[in-house]
Amino acid sequence: MPKLLEYELGNEVRAFSTMRAAGQSQDAYAHFNINPYCGDNPEHVAQNVNALCHMLDIAPNNLVLPHQTHETTVRLVASELLTMPQMVRQMVLEGVDALITNVPGVCIGVSTADCIPIILYDAEHRATAAIHAGWR
Repeated sequence: MPKLLEYELGNEVRAFSTMRAAGQSQDAYAHFNINPYCGDNPEHVAQNVNALCHMLDIAPNNLVLPHQTHETTVRLVASELLTMPQMVRQMVLEGVDALITNVPGVCIGVSTADCIPIILYDAEHRATAAIHAGWR
């Protein structure tokens, strides 16, 4: 089962970082890699994503991870994105460094290594943003 480092942002939102333990990935990606853009075995990434989604009690399509490129593109995650064919969805998420949504049951994320994740929550509009603050 994946391990999460959870952050207290209030009762309305769940914010966390995934930890490396208890996943399927190997070698440089060991163990719990959910990033499909870094060259890891896609089967291992899919198994890790499914484990995380099971733990969060969401469908795998409700986990939205962009392909970050250290730029300034922001995308709104609406219900239409969740039902797009995978190839179209990947194109929409290409080069995106921030996501925002107010769709319940959606987990938006950013990948980090030496970069900083910024999580924002607007309780009035029940909107959440996940922003990749990179080195640029």
